Amino acid sequence: MCWDKADFIHYDSLTGEALQRIEIPKHILFQSGNGKAHIELYYNNIVQALCSAGNITVPRIPHSALKPFWNAQLDELKSQSIEPLNDARLRI
Repeated sequence: MCWDKADFIHYDSLTGEALQRIEIPKHILFQSGNGKAHIELYYNNIVQALCSAGNITVPRIPHSALKPFWNAQLDELKSQSIEPLNDARLRI
């Protein structure tokens, strides 16, 4: 998934609608015993809502489009090259 290309407004709308439809298992607060099954169902419903919205609004890209050669060392070098530029901009 390519989150930097996602339609966040649509994602927000879809997740909001889906999460509002999920029933909150408030009854487990007032009963004795184990409410684990209800909590698991509630959790799974939330995860399903988020995943469904993501599948609709976040584009998928092939793995071949990613930069397999990029690593932490290159991230550090990139940061080091950007810092002097940012410092120069602050002085202007």
